[in-house]
Amino acid sequence: MTLPIITSGWLPAALGGEAEVLRWRTAAGHDAEIHRPTLTPGRLDAIALGLREQGERRLGARPVASIIESLDRVAALWLDPTTPERRQAVEQIAWASGFSRQMVAHAIDLEFESSRGPHLRRALESELGDPATLDDFVADTRLGGRVRGFGPGLVGGIASANIPGLPHLIVTRALLVKSPCLIRSSRDEPIFLPLFARTLARVDADLAACLAVVDFDPHDAALEAAFLGRVDHLVAFGGVETLAGLRARLPPRVAATWHGHRLGFGVVARDALGGDVADLADRVAYDFSLFDGEACLSPQVVFVEEGGEVTPRELARAIAAAMGTWCERLPPCRFPLTDRARFRAALDLLAMRSAAGEPVGVIADEAGYAVVLDLPARLAPAPRGRFVRVVPIPDVDAVPGLVAPLGPQLQVAFLEGGDERSARLHHDLARLGVTRITRAGLAGLPSMMWRHDGIACLGALVRWVTEERTAPRDRA
Repeated sequence: MTLPIITSGWLPAALGGEAEVLRWRTAAGHDAEIHRPTLTPGRLDAIALGLREQGERRLGARPVASIIESLDRVAALWLDPTTPERRQAVEQIAWASGFSRQMVAHAIDLEFESSRGPHLRRALESELGDPATLDDFVADTRLGGRVRGFGPGLVGGIASANIPGLPHLIVTRALLVKSPCLIRSSRDEPIFLPLFARTLARVDADLAACLAVVDFDPHDAALEAAFLGRVDHLVAFGGVETLAGLRARLPPRVAATWHGHRLGFGVVARDALGGDVADLADRVAYDFSLFDGEACLSPQVVFVEEGGEVTPRELARAIAAAMGTWCERLPPCRFPLTDRARFRAALDLLAMRSAAGEPVGVIADEAGYAVVLDLPARLAPAPRGRFVRVVPIPDVDAVPGLVAPLGPQLQVAFLEGGDERSARLHHDLARLGVTRITRAGLAGLPSMMWRHDGIACLGALVRWVTEERTAPRDRA
């Protein structure tokens, strides 16, 4: 039987070499042949050195505006359904991951819509001030001198698999601050990055010469040590245990930006429950459907305040109807059997609790999604998939207490209504650790200006040089 072939690495021509072939079992349970560059610690060292040299030669004197222009052209190509690399990514990622083709295509659209040139420029302005500080010393009247920013000599990246197209952010941010990038693909999704690199090479050979995509077993201690020891700043996505292990093994001299496990939730106040809630229910359903609950921005529960014209149970029914529509637009992921069993077990437990007299219940139990009514409890991850928990609460002021125990893991909160109480709720949630507050329907649609995980990701990469020509006493 001939196995499908997946290319899981990419090196610029100047750094190319031998390749290896091995068998790969996908997250969806399929078998494939992986073709990737053969790596040894010595070869990783040579790749890292080559990237540093290419970065100094091709990026140092290049205006950041021209880098933005090329990255914009890459984004435009990935938004075009006829682009060969995009078409291949949609087909192969859907086959390997279990995500539907529609979801993969939609995720890629969302990723690159926020990565066009104007978005990149505004992100630099938001975090660095004048992007020209990456090109030369720029006058700063506030200090009576000039400032200049430098990116790392080499950015290392460890990619994730939960959102198709997301790993491009590591490469994009590195190139925006004029740094070459050595990035390791996720073992569960090694498909996207090599295809992205191919598009970049077609658009801008100089930028592509500053990128290498490698794929190796994360349990290979020698290769991991070589990888971590040769970068200046590591950007890593992963689960709690993965990132904890990386922190322990990262050389002290290497700076790092960590993107770990996070949780989202929603809040609907009673004044948002007046009359027709079809639009609200549709937006909530979209948030719970997007990425099939796999993203750090995916809500795990929606707290609904009692006392509105529409009850929490009635809103839950409206959400259930909308979930069915979104299943048609964005068909659900084909999760492994173990995850489907956990999903079913959670529903069975709710049904048993309901039979025992608790005010809980299963509102909808359909192929691809479920909507349940549950009691107020501490925020916790829902089963994998489109599992909507609607939790009635007497007052929105109760929400901070319900989510406080998971403060460090909080990410996004969508809020609907709340009138004069909303300002207080915003402050309370922000203090607890929420990094993004938005409206229903926008939970999974952050802009490039969002401080990802509360971090100024571009700013974190930059080392600043300040030229001061006056003493503080002379600057009133």
